[in-house]
Parts: sequence; C-alpha cells; structure tokens
Amino acid sequence: MLPTTLPLSGPSERKFSKRTLQFFPKRIANSGFTLIELLVVIAIIAILAAMLLPALSRAKMKAHSAHCISNLRQWSMIVSMYVTDNRDFYMADSGGEENGTWMLQLTNLYANIAQFRLCPTATQPSASGYGNTRQFWGFNSPNQGIGYFRKGDYGSYGINHWINSLPPSFPSGWRQQPSWQWSKASTVFSPTLVPVFGDCAWYGGNPFDIASKLNGGLPAPTRDWNEVHPMTWDYDMARFCMDRHSRAVNFSFVDGSTRAVKLTALWSLQWHRKFQTTEYVALKW
Repeated sequence: MLPTTLPLSGPSERKFSKRTLQFFPKRIANSGFTLIELLVVIAIIAILAAMLLPALSRAKMKAHSAHCISNLRQWSMIVSMYVTDNRDFYMADSGGEENGTWMLQLTNLYANIAQFRLCPTATQPSASGYGNTRQFWGFNSPNQGIGYFRKGDYGSYGINHWINSLPPSFPSGWRQQPSWQWSKASTVFSPTLVPVFGDCAWYGGNPFDIASKLNGGLPAPTRDWNEVHPMTWDYDMARFCMDRHSRAVNFSFVDGSTRAVKLTALWSLQWHRKFQTTEYVALKW
C-alpha cells in the first residue's frame, strides 16, 4: 500500500511547505500456535503413533522369524552333508554327555558356525542352562559347562531326537522306544512332515502323540511353562511349544525345507515312525 501524504496546514505552512508526514499502515505480527491448536496436533501425533507402532512391531517379528528360518536352513544343509558323509545315518545320540550336543558335534565337524546358533528372538542367556521363549539353552561362556553342555556350547534350536541313530552305548534312546527312531534318511516316508530341528527350550526332545496320553505329548500348560518349570523332563512336546514367533515356531525338515508351524499344528508332524498325527490341538493359553 502506498503511503498517505498529508500537507501541513496552519501558520507554519509556508515554512514547512516541503515537509510532509507519512503514515504507514501497521504491520500485523505473525501469531504462533494457540494452546488448542497444539493440543490438536499432539492428539493427531498420538493417534498416528498408536496406529504405526503395532505395524512396526509386526514387521520386526516377521524379520526375526525370517532370520530364524535362514539359520535353520543352514543347519539343514550341514545335516545333509553329514548324512552323505555317514552312509545315510543321522547323528548318533549318545545321551548328551559323551560327545556334547548335536550342535557342538556338527560345529566341530564342519565349521565354526556360531552365528547360526540363536534365533534372534531368543538371545538372552539362561541362568539354569534351560531355555524358554526368550532365552537360549546352554552357556555361551567359554569357561562354563555343566552336565550335557561342554564349555561354550549353547543354542536356541533343538533336534527331534527321534531322528537320531542310536549307538551301542545308548541302545534304547531317551524314551526306550528304539524301533520308533528314524536313524537313517532313507527310512523316512514323509520327508516334508518329519522335523529335524526347530525352535526349542532344550537341545532336543522326543515328542509323543496325543493318543499316548503321556505328558510327553501334551502342549505346554501355560505360555511361560518352560520359564517357570525348567527341566520338566517328561514334557517333551512342551519344549517345542513356545510362543516364539506369533504363536508359531520354525522348523527344518528332512527334505531340506524350512517353515513356520503353528503351535496348534505341532501334532500334525510325523515326529517318529509310529506317531499318530492330529491336525489340531487346542492350547489353554
């Protein structure tokens, strides 16, 4: 806007005829946010965060599961090499203490593959040496080893003990059913359904079926069963029945495939030769 010019009037008009007064319009100062506006913005941010955080959490869980499956795929490849090198036989289960766990044996035979030991969801150490949903079994300290575990032997995956071959020193296996053992890869009649390794609270287990009516075939009674009741040895299926990947656990199978298995579908797998499969078993939690 152009300034407004007004001539001076009065007695001093001639003296100050050339002087003028200029009036400029007053500029309006920029105003900030009001309190109400700030509260509205904060509320919108809170709503967006509430919408995005669950999605980010799900994405993180999926990434952990994918990493876990990748680890199991590496172990599956190593087992294939072992079977090829040992006339079709799986690793001998000598009762744990004689040669250490399967993970230690394979690591010593083929390579230092410590980066595949842990599921990214279970990276916390366990004080007792028994794992659970978030903690791994064994001890990652090079100076600590108890019972089944040699020093520095640890992991978050367990073997299906029904896969193992049995040496003369351990002829009946863990559950005194040697005829149920697969022992050799060529004896497996459903390679896509027979698990080799999977997420586990211990370094292995011998799950029974529901029809057996034994504790070894029951699901974990509670979500935190392995944490609250560690080393409950007769609950074999419960060692695998953990909420580690959104109510699922990951497995590798005899055919070399790897995939997630819902907890309610663990009994649909062919764990041993005589296992009576059940498509769905409900959990209490």
